[in-house]
Amino acid sequence: RFGLPHGSTQDDIVEYQGQQYCIPKGSTIVAVTWAIEHDESKYEDHDRFIPERFLDSEGKLKSDYETSAFGFGRRGIPFAERTLWINIATMLWTFNIRPSNKPDPKTGLPHVYDDSDQGYLGEFSSPPVAFPAIFEPRDPKRAEVARREWSECEKDLHNLLQ
Repeated sequence: RFGLPHGSTQDDIVEYQGQQYCIPKGSTIVAVTWAIEHDESKYEDHDRFIPERFLDSEGKLKSDYETSAFGFGRRGIPFAERTLWINIATMLWTFNIRPSNKPDPKTGLPHVYDDSDQGYLGEFSSPPVAFPAIFEPRDPKRAEVARREWSECEKDLHNLLQ
């Protein structure tokens, strides 16, 4: 589970655990995001899916919330995070999402959802293992809004790729 490779555009000195290290200009840097997200000093019980860990006592996102999902370092990536939140909120507004009763094709038994490290393919970008889920529109009006928005996004994407 790695971040995308980056190139150092200038010599840089970084400090880690009291030691200084030189990253020469032109170096390829690949962050091990798995290690960043499994830092036990920041994330107790880091292998469990506990999204509430990022909320304060009022249920709001903690002001010191951190993730390496969209980058790391000084600048952070707020645009990508905000876009993801908008997309998740839209999906939850549009659909009732529930597990499927479809059996696991390998075992014939009911599918067991796995949020441990074994629930991911271990590829460069770490996608989760496929799992059956049912997305049912909450009502026809919401489904129509989602279809219209998707159609507009496809047009924008098509224009960007030309």
